[in-house]
Amino acid sequence: MTGSMFFGHLADRVGRLPCIMACYVGYLPFGIALAYVQHYWIFLVLRFFVGFFIQGIQSVCFVLLMEFCSPRFREIVGGLEGLIGGLAVGALSGVSYWWQDWRAIQLCLTLPSILALSKYCFLRESLRWQMVQGKVAEAKKTIEFIFRWNKLAADPSLDDKLQDMSDALVAEQQLEADYTWLDCFRSPRMRKYTLAQSFMWFTVLFVTYGISFSINELSGNLYLNLIIGSAAEIPVHILTVYFMHRFGRKKPLLAFYGSCGLMCIIAAGMSGNIDLETPRTAIIFTARFCLAGSYAVVFVYGSELFPTVLRNTAFGICIFCHTSGGVIAPQVILLVCLFSHLLHHRAVERRR
Repeated sequence: MTGSMFFGHLADRVGRLPCIMACYVGYLPFGIALAYVQHYWIFLVLRFFVGFFIQGIQSVCFVLLMEFCSPRFREIVGGLEGLIGGLAVGALSGVSYWWQDWRAIQLCLTLPSILALSKYCFLRESLRWQMVQGKVAEAKKTIEFIFRWNKLAADPSLDDKLQDMSDALVAEQQLEADYTWLDCFRSPRMRKYTLAQSFMWFTVLFVTYGISFSINELSGNLYLNLIIGSAAEIPVHILTVYFMHRFGRKKPLLAFYGSCGLMCIIAAGMSGNIDLETPRTAIIFTARFCLAGSYAVVFVYGSELFPTVLRNTAFGICIFCHTSGGVIAPQVILLVCLFSHLLHHRAVERRR
């Protein structure tokens, strides 16, 4: 949460690419040191900075991705982004199966970031950020690189077009500076949009973490369950691209949320019955299937719903609520375990 807010603001000041590279450089030493730490309090400090830099990478990379993406391809890019995330979770399950030592797993998660430093050689700064900052010469170099990469002929009127676009974006940015986060709640419509989106962003990560952290309670092998759950997300991300293109954003999102909620209620009603463990596991995987679709749609929907002058501010509120869901979910699971233990203890006392 802290990293996404800090680097999100910093990326608007110094650019997307410098923040991404700084996060990778900062993450590497803390991630490696975390694998060798021997004291709990030092572990907590290192873990904080690991999460701090990882959240910076995630938030800034997503912004850079959307700014390089044409609006008509956003549903495709959003689906692919979720697809890659599902594959990463499946790969992590395989690594955990072969190396059942958290220190070895931590190194496996950290060392590939060395390869990620090569992004500096081929990744380019956000064109929109360069134009808003008035860096027309740098924006021209970025576009010329894209032309060369795609083997396209240079546009002779590129300088004039870039200057006109830069002036328009600077004027838009100045207009946006007059608005604050309070404007997201002033009018009834904006208040409805902001509260609805914040709740959906909170819910999607809250339920995702709830299912993921409870996967060890399901029947079957823990690692195989994680791999199957990740594999189940692959087709849903592909289908989500089609659903968003065919039905828009709202209808698929409501269908995914409603189906996921129904599956979770059914699975909760089957809890404690040994004979229904296998069907309950299948139902929870179905809920995760629907949740993956919700995850893909809500990011694209949230980036398009708000007006331009409030989009970044509203997006920041949604990300804050989204991350809060991930923070609260483990505590709720712990609270449920403590409550169940308390009920069991009272039942034993009554029998005596």
